[in-house]
Amino acid sequence: MSDILPPALLSLSTEDQLALFVQVVEQSPVSMIITDRDMNILYVNARYLTQTGYTRNEIVGQKTNILKSGLTPAKTYHDLRAALTAGRAWQGEFHNRKKNGTLYWESALITPLKTPTGETAHFLGLLEDLGTRHRTLQLFTYLSNHDQLTDLPNQRYFSEYLERILTTAKTTGARLAVILLDLDRFKLITETLGHKVGDGLLYTVAERLSTTLPENALTARRGGDEFLILLTAADQFQTVVKLAKQVIALFAAPFVYGEHSVHLTASLGISLFPDDGNTPQVLLQSADAALYDAKDAGRNNFKFYKIKQTSDSFERLSLENDFRQALAREELRVFYQPQVSLVTGDIVGMEALVRWQHPQHGLLAPAHFIPLAEETGLIVPLGEWILTTACRQTRAWQQAGYPPLRLAVNLSARQFLQPELVESILQTLKNTDLDPKFLELEITESILLKDLNMTTLILRWLKKKGIQIAIDDFGTGYSSLTYLKRFPIDTLKIDQTFVRDCLSNEDNAALVSAINSLAKALNLRVVAEGVETDGQLDFLMNLHSEEMQGFYFSKPVPPEEFEQMLRDKKRLNLPLSEA
Repeated sequence: MSDILPPALLSLSTEDQLALFVQVVEQSPVSMIITDRDMNILYVNARYLTQTGYTRNEIVGQKTNILKSGLTPAKTYHDLRAALTAGRAWQGEFHNRKKNGTLYWESALITPLKTPTGETAHFLGLLEDLGTRHRTLQLFTYLSNHDQLTDLPNQRYFSEYLERILTTAKTTGARLAVILLDLDRFKLITETLGHKVGDGLLYTVAERLSTTLPENALTARRGGDEFLILLTAADQFQTVVKLAKQVIALFAAPFVYGEHSVHLTASLGISLFPDDGNTPQVLLQSADAALYDAKDAGRNNFKFYKIKQTSDSFERLSLENDFRQALAREELRVFYQPQVSLVTGDIVGMEALVRWQHPQHGLLAPAHFIPLAEETGLIVPLGEWILTTACRQTRAWQQAGYPPLRLAVNLSARQFLQPELVESILQTLKNTDLDPKFLELEITESILLKDLNMTTLILRWLKKKGIQIAIDDFGTGYSSLTYLKRFPIDTLKIDQTFVRDCLSNEDNAALVSAINSLAKALNLRVVAEGVETDGQLDFLMNLHSEEMQGFYFSKPVPPEEFEQMLRDKKRLNLPLSEA
């Protein structure tokens, strides 16, 4: 034992050494358990007793399954047994039950303790109660996927669900219908009766829709007075017509809220897969166009999308053709939006954002052409061009003597799945002479979950090369503590929709606070997006958030304007107590 003890401990007697080690284990903030080979509990420390609610007399001598709730997946136990049988340590999570019946999640690291001959004699378990973290994650995962007023799924959830259904439908040949519902003249009702009554009516509309429509119809709230319906069994045209008529009929009876009884009507726009599009965005756009036709036809009816050679169709086709040539014509530009420290007020990084200087339409934001890029597959060369341009510009600023800043660049899902992704990024860094430690790649939560094993490999390889990883729009997808711990992530970017309403919406405020606390617990950097007002800034400062990005400090600007900020040493004015 002397070969593993420091000199200070060697001076103690064997008895004192043993007493010290017992004290360390017993007073450890980590829950510990020692069992024999048959999982009979031989020892637990004080933290374990506090965590489970059992006394030492109640727990010692029992099997470890005394905490079993029946909710932990069977695969977890299978993997555990396989690892321990092979003499390897195992790490994972259990869904256990405390003495008082309370369910809780527990992170566990279980290690075989071997004799000098190499045989396993005991097992050591290091355990952590994850209850608070899991509840926090479950809260903001649910809130980010559901509308706060009606409790229906929101548009994000609807779009993600539709994308998954489309993947299956493209294989099976199933047909789908997307219905966009808009309440007629609802603005007049809210102006007359007030927003409180308006919100109450929206809730009753949502309730009537969700409780009346068939099980194969998903209902969601798009926002405002618009709702979405996805029919997953639309093989017969008449089935869709029947559902549309059923929805219109739901509005025949008045809606009651408090003392008010209000007659409402609705207009519906309908798009069909595969006839009117094969992506969520295109199907929603088609349903939008059909809704306008329904409104123009007098409201209180439904219209199907019709592919017509209208001026709009020609304009879209023209825009697509123009975009295919935009790179060659050097019409695309990279703008930069500063990321600012809320500790020092200094610019510490920037996000690269593309703009299109169209010869006829002027400067176009990404919303006008990124969907085209995704549909046509041009998103890959576009992404590579943005990365190269931004890395070259960042290195130029460094060589000009400006403080080195972190460069954040978005990766699209299609880019991320390119077989040569890592090699391409490393080659770009080499060609532009930019140190990898200054590059941060932003990916969405949905990308993380497409192929867990492959994603883990890619991210770890990028991380090994010194590149930083950020999750963009965090809280809007499938947030999971397990994934945050599994992937080598450096930064969480809080979605701007949460920040925008953090002062007026308690749920959004709770989400921002929860994400901030979660990131700190996991030693991750947090960047709050979409900061536009003093109130939002004060809210983030009170949470001791690290960084912000938004129009409050600067909109995305061309490189020459960003360089002027660096030249002027522009910084955020913080309260003296925070700076």
